[in-house]
Amino acid sequence: MPPIMPPDKAPHVPMLGLKTLWFQVAGTICNLRCSHCFISCSPENDSHTMMTRSQVQRYLAEARELGVEEFYFTGGEPLLNRELPGILADALHIGPTTVLTNGMLITASIARVMREIQDASAHPLEFRVSLDGSTAEQNDAIRGKGVFGKATQGIHNLRAVGFEPILTACQIDEHQDPNAFRRGFEDLARRVGQVTPRLKILPPLFLGALEKSVRPYRATERVTDACFVNYSWESLQCSTCRMVTSEGVYVCPILLDEPTARMGQTIRETLRPFPLAYSACYTCRVQGLSCANPSEPHAPVRPAREVTRADVQQFYAEAALEPKPALCCPGGYDGAETAHIPEVVLQRAYGCGSPMGMAELAPGEIVVDLGSGAGIDVFVAAKKVGKDGTVVGVDMTPEMLAQALGAAGQVARNLGYRNTEFRHGYLEEIPVDDASVDLVTSNCVLNLSTDKGKVFREIGRILRHGGRFVIADIVSEKPVPREWQGDKHLWGECIAGALAEDAFLAAALEAGFTGLQILTRTFYREVAGQTFNAVTVRGWKFQKGSTCVYIGQQAIYLGPYAQVSDDDGHTYPRGVPCEICTDTSAKLASSPYGGQFVITGPPPAQAGERACGPSSGGERCC
Repeated sequence: MPPIMPPDKAPHVPMLGLKTLWFQVAGTICNLRCSHCFISCSPENDSHTMMTRSQVQRYLAEARELGVEEFYFTGGEPLLNRELPGILADALHIGPTTVLTNGMLITASIARVMREIQDASAHPLEFRVSLDGSTAEQNDAIRGKGVFGKATQGIHNLRAVGFEPILTACQIDEHQDPNAFRRGFEDLARRVGQVTPRLKILPPLFLGALEKSVRPYRATERVTDACFVNYSWESLQCSTCRMVTSEGVYVCPILLDEPTARMGQTIRETLRPFPLAYSACYTCRVQGLSCANPSEPHAPVRPAREVTRADVQQFYAEAALEPKPALCCPGGYDGAETAHIPEVVLQRAYGCGSPMGMAELAPGEIVVDLGSGAGIDVFVAAKKVGKDGTVVGVDMTPEMLAQALGAAGQVARNLGYRNTEFRHGYLEEIPVDDASVDLVTSNCVLNLSTDKGKVFREIGRILRHGGRFVIADIVSEKPVPREWQGDKHLWGECIAGALAEDAFLAAALEAGFTGLQILTRTFYREVAGQTFNAVTVRGWKFQKGSTCVYIGQQAIYLGPYAQVSDDDGHTYPRGVPCEICTDTSAKLASSPYGGQFVITGPPPAQAGERACGPSSGGERCC
């Protein structure tokens, strides 16, 4: 699709520094003809030809000089390029490398070759396998008969030699529930053997084949300068990446069919601003689209044995019957908070902090404590929320629930009221109604889950708009070695399942939480030279409105910092009025931002409205 506005009138994305380099290593030649392909790849399309190893080597040499950190190889279908094994070996000498494939050509022998290439490199090799449906019926209706079976066999072949591929899917149907779409692929990931699903869900790009089979971009789907007011350019992948093809270097992997997106013949000459004059730029801005891998540690090798939920359950069943002081982590409780709690519970307090002490609980609030164990945090909260509040403990271990239920009567007598209950359940499937809770807490249990992203999404499901979580947990300074993750004792001791701190925060952000705060950080342990800390993190659920408009409101940040940025990429210099939409106005006026900003302008019921986006059609940028 050509530019939809004059390039000199379009916003220009700066080049902030080249971090990732893409290679269209198979050109536009593919063994499939998908109805959604945004560059219309097919067996006959040779508008971009395959790259030779010598071509790639020249660009890799330039990339090394420029400090590129990571490489992606795509097509078409990269495995159609017979020089791919050597090309990957060359790239892995420099940095982490990912292959984007439909999986159909990954035979057992090809998988073994890839394993040999990985074993010869210190950098990780990743695979992303694309599908368009989580069942054969759904997928093959789009990609062709038998494709699903061949692709899933390719996934099995990769896993057989120790790779853990990322499953990539594009949600073509704009009206389908995105959570249901994701759940389908989570189920597929588990069917192919993944304990923790590795997924990359993409929004549709109405280019190429999809423009013809579904719809073209609408005239209103474009970006203007207003979309980038107080916006962090780093959120756009084209500020840090370029795409190399046999025909030259393009701005990004998406605009490959557009001649005006070709920026030069060498990488160095393309390191300049680029006009966002294309409809696809709207998808990247509004949907936050990035072609890069999900923000999680590289995972090229699986442990010999993966820890199961049953292993963790057994570990803590033993700890319920016989106290294990070694499981107690840094942190503690004020004596006044626990005076009403029986000693049998205090002896089985296996946490790494006191989330209830940080939660600023108010009388009458409804609280859910995940992994409640013998009940200490439930009983602490019971006193804080008073007789009009409710505290629910959720735990998967019957022995722990028995301890908690056995102590609940004495706690009620000591307080003079009973406002607690305990439910059997799992972090990934919380037995609580949607949007019914003011606060969710957990104390050193999130690291025990093998699907932390799903736990955060479940927390978001049960919280009300404006609700918060306060989670105390163990995090590491860098990703935990994969080989540790088969050790059930390291899991039980909060080590093997710990996320790196940045990955922990990224998982909360991806689930839609905002205003994240690290309330405490305390040294926990050092294992094999790797540091683990106990942190307490708070985050808030803010549900954006169905209509989001500009009505002339402005936010003025009061300080003390020179400027701050929010999780939507808006930047607020101290003392400078910044135009904001109604959603942002509501967010900045509520916790945890309240008091840091002055909001000026008319209330939402007044003044003329214009859309949070480039037109009056309701499109939005935040």
